[in-house]
Amino acid sequence: MELRKKRLSFILVLSILMVIIGFTCSTFKVNAAVLDQVVFIDNSIPDYEVLVDSIPLSLKVVVLDGNKDGVYQIADYLKKQRNMSAIHIISHGKAGKIHIGTAALSVKTLQSYGEQLTVIRENLAETGDILLYGCYVGNGEKGEQLLKEIAQNYRSRCGSF
Repeated sequence: MELRKKRLSFILVLSILMVIIGFTCSTFKVNAAVLDQVVFIDNSIPDYEVLVDSIPLSLKVVVLDGNKDGVYQIADYLKKQRNMSAIHIISHGKAGKIHIGTAALSVKTLQSYGEQLTVIRENLAETGDILLYGCYVGNGEKGEQLLKEIAQNYRSRCGSF
């Protein structure tokens, strides 16, 4: 019974997440056309397939291998893209840290991913957004600092849900 409650809670959170992404998508319009956006989903999230099936068709979806470094996977994908209006990253997290595959991105590790984060920045539109979806990622002082560092160093607006 407890497992069923946890599963239902998780599905509720995923549903709310899809609503947020849906609203976010409607705000990125230029001349009535949605600009390029991509949603990266870590496949180590339980029932990640539900998320994949729930993403609006106007968005590109990339499923990340949870057994590999997710920052590298994102950078590799974005090398072939240009002018992305938004990058959504859905994964596990905690205050001030998001786990993307085997990577743990935090203020302390940002510099070690300098090359990959530069690729991400270079392929983001001038007014592009990086949106992190992971439990508690933006919470507290550590979370606020992570979002601030990403926004300042990678020329983007950065938010956490």
